[in-house]
Amino acid sequence: MSLEDFKFIYFREYLHRMAARLIGLVFIIPLAWFWLKGKLNLLQKKRAVLLAGLGMLQGFMGWFMVQSGLIDVPFVSPYRLSVHLLPAFLIFACCIWFGLDILRNRRSSRPGFGRLKLWLGGFSVLFVLQLFWGALVAGHKAGYVYNSFPKMNAHWIAPEAFLMHPFWVNLFANIAGIQFMHSLLGTLLLIPAIVLIWYSCRTKSRALIFSAAALFGMLIVQYLSGVFTLLWQVPLWLGVWHQGWAMLLAGVLLLSWHLSVKPSETEPAFST
Repeated sequence: MSLEDFKFIYFREYLHRMAARLIGLVFIIPLAWFWLKGKLNLLQKKRAVLLAGLGMLQGFMGWFMVQSGLIDVPFVSPYRLSVHLLPAFLIFACCIWFGLDILRNRRSSRPGFGRLKLWLGGFSVLFVLQLFWGALVAGHKAGYVYNSFPKMNAHWIAPEAFLMHPFWVNLFANIAGIQFMHSLLGTLLLIPAIVLIWYSCRTKSRALIFSAAALFGMLIVQYLSGVFTLLWQVPLWLGVWHQGWAMLLAGVLLLSWHLSVKPSETEPAFST
């Protein structure tokens, strides 16, 4: 690595750390003011402490990730990268959920929404797995190989994808296997997204129908951005877009979950 290459990487890392510290200040200073002024109830205080704890955990995981690149190999572990990414989404999800609770008070589960929640749960599980494998794709630089779609070069499943033994190791350590899993999970997500529109329409809730349609539409955009990221061999701007759009998609998913429970007697934000 040349000195100029090191400077380029160092500058990005420096900005990342400064942004993380700025987030801490933006959170702690207003929290202290609201806390001392008695503006927070007990539940909000507990949630604020939880967010502070998650923020510290995220900082620790960032150090843990970087530390893996300081011994023997000059790059971070893809698995530690995944573990660093998922808490970031968890913090984002908590912020969205707590904000929705302020805008829209929940009471209890809606009767007859069992199947809707079942498919929401299925979508959520696949979505979290997709985030994990997306981080593995980034960590292993798997987007730079098999730059074709829908086939992996001339094959639907590249022969190199499952050469390692035991079989399951390919899904975590084989670049071809990792890319295949990421593409497969992205395609599977389309199924519950379509079904969610059907069950949302049956609820006759305009807010739920809108959130399900938005979820599906955003998933299509995310799917296409993933395809072009692969075809164009991961241009930086498109890789950033792909990851950022995933966070927005997570926010709409949480909105759908929030709308699947009964509103309070007065609901100023989302009428059903």
